[in-house]
Amino acid sequence: MTSELGVRERKKLAARTALTKSALKLFRENGFDATTVNEIAQLASMSPRTFFRYFETKEDVVFQDAPRHLDALRRVLRDRPPSESNSIALRSALISFSELLEEEREELYLRAHLSRTARTLAERAAIELQNWRLALTEELMQRGGDRDHTRCHLLAGAGVHVLTVAMALRSDSDRTLPELTDHCWQQLTEVVGST
Repeated sequence: MTSELGVRERKKLAARTALTKSALKLFRENGFDATTVNEIAQLASMSPRTFFRYFETKEDVVFQDAPRHLDALRRVLRDRPPSESNSIALRSALISFSELLEEEREELYLRAHLSRTARTLAERAAIELQNWRLALTEELMQRGGDRDHTRCHLLAGAGVHVLTVAMALRSDSDRTLPELTDHCWQQLTEVVGST
């Protein structure tokens, strides 16, 4: 990808990457709330003003990949065969998507940990999860199968939570994220089916 970018775009990407790495390093070492924008910029050998060219807030550093991840999940769900039920399509899409996330797991776990330890990040994470649920509901409604609004909302919410729980379990497990995602889906199905 970088070979396709011009010099200016490569410099911007390098600056954003340096700011992100510096921020995550400081968040890991000092905690999110204790880290200042000035410290992030200083570690990246940049000015605070440069930081604000790339990020409006510190929170944006932590959640910068959320739109890219959501787009990837939506794309994987759209690529499922239309003959599949919404439930089967979503389960398969979540497993495929979790394969992509497995490659970024260390950074994802740090971001998840930060979201559990800083109130502003926890609030932002809740908003992001709500956005994911709404986006997945929209995708399920457009699939052409079961278009019941309530069922699509419930299924999308379940899918988001399956992925969230699988990611939480991954840090203490030898199983891969795709394996845990499938396991969580199976467990949810059993729990709901037994009520």
